[in-house]
Amino acid sequence: MTAAWRAIRIDEPRLSFGHDQGAEHPKDGLFLFGPVASGQNPARMDVGVIATPAGLEKYSKWIASIEKFIDVPAPNRKRNDANTFVWPGFEAVYGAAWPSKPFATCMIDAVEISRRILGADRHQAIYAAVALYEEALRKYFREEEARPQLWFAVVPDDVYKYGRPKSTVPVKLRTPGTRKLGMKAARAILTGGSMFPEEMEAAAVYEYELNFHNQLKARLMDTGQVIQVVKEVTLDPPTEKAKARMQDPATIAWNLSTTSFYKIGGRPWRLADLRDGVCYVGLVFKRIDRPSGRNNACCGAQMFLGSGDGLVFRGAVGPLVF
Repeated sequence: MTAAWRAIRIDEPRLSFGHDQGAEHPKDGLFLFGPVASGQNPARMDVGVIATPAGLEKYSKWIASIEKFIDVPAPNRKRNDANTFVWPGFEAVYGAAWPSKPFATCMIDAVEISRRILGADRHQAIYAAVALYEEALRKYFREEEARPQLWFAVVPDDVYKYGRPKSTVPVKLRTPGTRKLGMKAARAILTGGSMFPEEMEAAAVYEYELNFHNQLKARLMDTGQVIQVVKEVTLDPPTEKAKARMQDPATIAWNLSTTSFYKIGGRPWRLADLRDGVCYVGLVFKRIDRPSGRNNACCGAQMFLGSGDGLVFRGAVGPLVF
């Protein structure tokens, strides 16, 4: 006998914003009341930028654009306009300034990043591309004392296109790499060990995900810096065709600004009407295929305290145990 399925609708939780006002939709609440009161809300967004010269120019141009009102696009039956909402300007929403000139800058060679990401060996290519950003940031740490609250890693379109797990580089575009090991050899070394440190170092490249975004954050985790990875095309679409494939400018302003405000330490909103002394936790697990073994997983969690404040965690990769 087949069990009957039953759909259960759960109401959206109410959110609390400035002046203890509530709303169901984040954009409604922020537009009308601003962010929830918090001593951690910044008065100014001190953001550093790691980018190519073109990426830096696009970043400054985008910051200047979100200082102003951005209207929603004209209705389009081919696009879902249910969640579109005018953007009133960053300071109007959050009460904080966001200077278009970065707090700090780390420059990336555009030709070199393109050469690296097009490497024939995908593990080596993504590892080498991440290294360009990692080395630039670590050089800044060695030479400068000032620390931004948040770093924007602005990446060229090729990095996004070819820096993902299932991406492939056309043969005619591939650049020769410096491959020392393959996946099979790396798996043997990582599971059985090696007497030679250089082999262990070469094999370690294959321990990282084939994902530029995740690998960059993982390799910079020891620095304690907060990183926001964003595509150049998101900040400044080059063509009308590119614009048509993306969210409208007002939606991008809402999403990226809110994420940045939160990552810099601000509190856009909190959950309302939670029971005192209760902690709400949501968990997710993802299986990871690594050279050292297939039975690995990482986990993520969202935790909301009785006060309504929320935290997001991402666990380390470890054995998958049931």
